[in-house]
Order: sequence, then C-alpha cells, then structure tokens
Amino acid sequence: WFAEKTNSQAPNKRGRRVAIVAVARRLAIALWRYIEHGVVPEGAQFKEAKSSS
Repeated sequence: WFAEKTNSQAPNKRGRRVAIVAVARRLAIALWRYIEHGVVPEGAQFKEAKSSS
C-alpha cells in the first residue's frame, strides 16, 4: 500500500511525510482493533514462537 501511494506521487518530501503518517495511523488503528476487539487485520500472518531447546 505504501509503495503504491509513494510511487504514484511526484517525488517530494511533503508527500512522502504525509504517506508515512497515513501508514502510522493505519497501524495504530489496526493495533487498537486487535487489542480491544481481537480483530486480526486482513492479510496479517502470525509467526510461530521458536522453542529454546
């Protein structure tokens, strides 16, 4: 999503910063939904925990 948005815009610092804030906002909302309601974001994959044996 980020690469799609940043590649389509003219290369400028402001546009890139706006895109970074948008990604941060999306991540914050996804984290809040997961913590409060247990909703896993679409496309998310959990990694298996490694055993220390």
